[in-house]
Amino acid sequence: MTSLQGSLPLSGSAVWRSDRSTAVFSRDSGQKEESRVRHVVIRDASIRHYPDSHVVYKIEVLTLTNHWQLWRRYSEFFALQQKLFKLYAVPNDLLPPKKYSGNFTASFIESRREGLENYLQRLVNGDKRVAGCAELCNFLDVYNHDVGRVMRKLAQLLYRTGDMLLDRNEMISFTPDQLYCISKQLKMPMEDPIGKECDPCFDLGHVYSFVYSLIQLRVAPSRRSVSQSCMKFDLSSFRSLTHLKVDGIDFGLIDNLSSIQAQLVDIGVHHCITSMKDVLIVAATEQRTMSPSRMSLTDSWRISANSRFLSGRHVVQPWVGLTHLDMSRNSIATLDSQSLDLLPSLTQLNLSYNEFENFDFDQLTLPALLKFNISHNKLSLLSPSQLPIRHLLELNISNNKLHKLTGLEFFVNLRFLDVRYNYLASFKEIDCLVRLKHLNELNLIGNPLAMKPNHRLSVFLKFAAKRSELILDGQRMCHTEWSQLKEFFPAIAARQQSSSLPNPDLATTLDKDGSEVASSSSIPGTPASFSSTLPVPMPTPQENGRTALGANVSVSPSKLASALASLDVTTPQK
Repeated sequence: MTSLQGSLPLSGSAVWRSDRSTAVFSRDSGQKEESRVRHVVIRDASIRHYPDSHVVYKIEVLTLTNHWQLWRRYSEFFALQQKLFKLYAVPNDLLPPKKYSGNFTASFIESRREGLENYLQRLVNGDKRVAGCAELCNFLDVYNHDVGRVMRKLAQLLYRTGDMLLDRNEMISFTPDQLYCISKQLKMPMEDPIGKECDPCFDLGHVYSFVYSLIQLRVAPSRRSVSQSCMKFDLSSFRSLTHLKVDGIDFGLIDNLSSIQAQLVDIGVHHCITSMKDVLIVAATEQRTMSPSRMSLTDSWRISANSRFLSGRHVVQPWVGLTHLDMSRNSIATLDSQSLDLLPSLTQLNLSYNEFENFDFDQLTLPALLKFNISHNKLSLLSPSQLPIRHLLELNISNNKLHKLTGLEFFVNLRFLDVRYNYLASFKEIDCLVRLKHLNELNLIGNPLAMKPNHRLSVFLKFAAKRSELILDGQRMCHTEWSQLKEFFPAIAARQQSSSLPNPDLATTLDKDGSEVASSSSIPGTPASFSSTLPVPMPTPQENGRTALGANVSVSPSKLASALASLDVTTPQK
């Protein structure tokens, strides 16, 4: 922990104690030593524009057991001083005065920052009754960071609801402050489990039992909290944990993650990292201390040499049990092959809502990967793989900036492909997908080619061998579309008669025009999970005015011929 003592001004606490304390304040407040504020500094200031333009000051607070930071604006300082003046007669001239113009200049902000810092230091280092009063503690958010208070609140809550929460088997949220207090309490001397309250609900054993049995944990800051902890916390006490979600905190605050690495099967990290290494390598690094202090004469020299070799070394073990990894909504721009080598069992990877601009599929070396989501990025280029990729079954690259699909033909066993809301303008980009023999579902909504008239007929014509099996934009070929293709391409229809629609074994529904349409959800063998596992993007303005999905439009022969002219297909003469 970095000491804040060097940031204290020379005249701060000493002047206040000698000149002011006996004249203004009374004696001891009886505050616990662990929660007493020892140091307080204002590190920084910034201008914010919501709900109106104002300046906020970053305050760092240090107690005996904790260290955190919070933001306050000048009006909150002024409200605090009004309370202290009324209750304890604290002089108003200690607080820097108000100013009604020129509040946003750099020189004034720095001057006020120094004045507010000196004001807080005088309060903290003055009379103990004021230093420990509820008004100042609430202003500095002391109560939400005191280990004893936080643990008693958790014990009381889990005494009433702990068993019910565990029975639900749902994701349970803890704040970094709560997890730090749990880690800190485990290292402190054990007190009377009931204590002065003489109430079993304050027994800390309720907390330890709940933590030991918890399976799904979410770590996120409290929405109502005005402060953020700067202290690391240990997750080694979560011995049953298998699902871990981290959202909106510094991932570096998690300590000793390697102690539960082998038991984790699902990890989600959002709004907190810029590289995959931050989670898979840095946080999971373990420092070995295997060197024995005493070696008997009977010990093998090999054991002794191996212990000396490993002592003090940093070791990263593979994530052997991890099957689901969600790193969406971060700032990741590159795929780290060193991190991927540590994921031998990963089946689902989600990198959506990141900063990828190009992607090399040769780096996708995960042997067990089945589903990959890299949607909502900035992809404009896909680097094709040199060898066929046989393990991947589902690929979502929607909401990017792709003009071409070259390289996707190497996913030889791909069954589901989502390329919605890209810049695909030519039907020639579909040619590489025709080679995918196992492709069952394709989504093209939001692309320029999907705005063209009769684009569904054009795509079905490309997939001549399996047009009756393909689910395009969530729906199979309807009877109207089949009739049009059958009328203008009788040779193709004859070859596909045995496998084409209508099929009496297929359940059908009625579309808006009353014609029968095959329902993809009722067709045997249809992988319903393909579309349900991927997020539905928000509609774009380009969709307005386009024909609703699944609606059948009657097309004249001349229009159909012109629409298919770009496919180099000759319309048969009648």
